[in-house]
Amino acid sequence: MFICHNCSFETDAAVRYLKHVRAHSNENVLPCGVPHCKKKFRTFSAFTCHVSRYHRLLQHQKRLSYLQNVGIHVKCNVESCQKTCHLTEFLKHLKGHIDAGIKVNCPVSHCGRSFINKTSFTSHISRKHCTVNKINVRSSLLVPAHSTEEEQDDQSAENETEGHAESGSCVAECATHFDPEDKNVLVRNLALFFLKLQCRHNISSSTVQVIATEMFRLHQMSAENSLSLLKAKLEQHNVNMTVVNEVISEFVASDVFQVCLNAETGILRSHHKRRSYYKQTLHYVEPVQKYLGRNAYTRPCHYQYVPVQETLTVMLQDDTVAACVSADHCRQCGLYQDICDGDVYQDVSSTVHDALMLEIILYQDSFEIVNPLGSAKKVHKVVAVYMALGNLPSRSRTHVDNLQLVMLCREVDLSFFGIENVFECHLTFLTNVHW
Repeated sequence: MFICHNCSFETDAAVRYLKHVRAHSNENVLPCGVPHCKKKFRTFSAFTCHVSRYHRLLQHQKRLSYLQNVGIHVKCNVESCQKTCHLTEFLKHLKGHIDAGIKVNCPVSHCGRSFINKTSFTSHISRKHCTVNKINVRSSLLVPAHSTEEEQDDQSAENETEGHAESGSCVAECATHFDPEDKNVLVRNLALFFLKLQCRHNISSSTVQVIATEMFRLHQMSAENSLSLLKAKLEQHNVNMTVVNEVISEFVASDVFQVCLNAETGILRSHHKRRSYYKQTLHYVEPVQKYLGRNAYTRPCHYQYVPVQETLTVMLQDDTVAACVSADHCRQCGLYQDICDGDVYQDVSSTVHDALMLEIILYQDSFEIVNPLGSAKKVHKVVAVYMALGNLPSRSRTHVDNLQLVMLCREVDLSFFGIENVFECHLTFLTNVHW
């Protein structure tokens, strides 16, 4: 059983679990769902590499599919061939036609792709269908059993049905069924995508709005085309029009793009709505504006402060961070690997004995928010204070996602009012903390 740690999804099919994790591809952490594996990844590509390299789940699925194909015969549908061969050798047979310059169709049902290049054909089977087996191959290609082997085939069919329920059910589910993802998970994934565009790729909010609008427009065009084809197909089979309209209405109402981006009620339809969603659903700490006083030109001056205590509270809600805080630091004699191996740290830690200690690292950096080569150089320079949690491993401590913003202040205000006045919030919090 593979369990998703980001939602309540569970499955016993490895391939279905890999497909489900794509819904969380914009999450900061993708945990491995294999039992007893505690690895976590920040990108979907790293996750898939880990699964295929260390757990070999896809290879296991192919091996199960290969065992199910033994004894199954198919008939080649290429003109002037009509040869009958084992299903396990069918792909090799089709590649022979491609080498001869003959176009072949994908043997998987409901797939209309045609190929004249062997590499493209192999890549298509591997990426889109994982493998070809008796479950997903076109029924028109299967050769019926001979009359002298009917009883044996019936018995083997029963055994295969039982075996399929035990060991091959994951392949069947992956090939023939697609469970709808939780709508809340898809909405969150879409919101994280817009947030990533704006924060990590530095795309303006107006450009993000254009992207969202165009995505919704293109999706609407595609959905309307698909629904019109579905409606026409159902009408050909004499399906009651009331039922057809109910199906279409339910599809439109449950469509994630419709829920998120429609112009009237979409929860992500504008920059304001997206910011509201981020604050309500994500771990958000509201910055506080602090008043410094009036400068030499009698203008009121302020700076932005993100409360350290609230930030730490949010960080400790993560089980991984909490585990790092409660873990013991083992110092190797004569070997300095981290700040916890220094004498100053050892002196401080000896005063708290066995109590838990939060290692807060504060540092500052200045940056220019306008063109540094222009005439406004150093006029709008801003001082930023960041916080890192020293309890985290050194390899994770300096990662961008683990660095928390604490303060933003103009450099001229910091010089005019002094460091002690600006850093008053930090000093007050640190003096009230029991180490």
